[in-house]
Amino acid sequence: MIPFVLVWFVLNRIATVWATPVAIVLAFGLVNADLGWGWLETARLLPNFEIVVPAFELIPILSIGIPLYLITMASQNLPGIAIMKGFGYEVPVRPVITSTGIATMIASFFGGFGMNLAAITAAINANDQAAKDPARRWVASFVGGLVYWLFAIGAGLFAAFVLAVPSELLLAVVGLALLPSFIASIGASLEDRSTRLPAAITFIVGAAGISVFGIGGAFWALVAGMLVLLWERLPLARAGRDG
Repeated sequence: MIPFVLVWFVLNRIATVWATPVAIVLAFGLVNADLGWGWLETARLLPNFEIVVPAFELIPILSIGIPLYLITMASQNLPGIAIMKGFGYEVPVRPVITSTGIATMIASFFGGFGMNLAAITAAINANDQAAKDPARRWVASFVGGLVYWLFAIGAGLFAAFVLAVPSELLLAVVGLALLPSFIASIGASLEDRSTRLPAAITFIVGAAGISVFGIGGAFWALVAGMLVLLWERLPLARAGRDG
C-alpha cells in the first residue's frame, strides 16, 4: 500500500491530474502480481443476460420503491446539489429531478433503479482537476459514463478482482481519489464566516454516519446544518449575540 500512496503524493505535486489514475493502476498491478491469476478462476468473462418480464405489484412499490426514492433523494440528490453549488454551479433543481425521475422509469425496465445526482461522482467530476475551465468539466462525466459501460460489459471480471483485493487498499484508493474534492468542499463551506458553525455541524453529523429509519447520515447532516443555520438567523439569537 505504501508505494502507491507515495506515488500519489509525488504525482499530486508535479502532475495532479494523473495522480489518482496512475496510483490506482499501480496499486492494482502490485496486488495482481502478489495474488497471481488465481482470482480469474471465479470470474465470469461475459455477463449473463436474462430477460425478466416486468410485473406491477403494489406491495414492492410501497415497501421498496418509496423508501428507495426517499433514500435516493436524501443520500444522493440533496448532497449532489449541495456539492455542485459548492463548486459554483447553479443546478436547475426542478428540471433535474424531473429528468432523472423519467430516466429512472425508463431504466427500470432494464434493471436500473437509481438515476440521480450521484454525490461522490459529482464531487470527483466537478472539481478543478476535471478541467480548469468549469464549462469543460462535463467531459469528465461523459468519459466516466463510457468507463461505466466498459465496467458493465466486464462486470464479472472486475467483481472477481475487487473481491480478491484487500478492503484496506480499496478504502485507501477511494479516500485518495476524494481527497482533493474533500479539501475544496471544506474550504468553500468554511469560507463564509456567518455560516461556519452550520457547515461544521453538517460535516460532523455526516462524518458520524448516523442512520435513522434507514436513511443515511448525509440527509441527517443536511437537516442538522439547516436547523443550526435557522437558529443562527433567528432575530432573538442575533440580538443576543450582538449584545
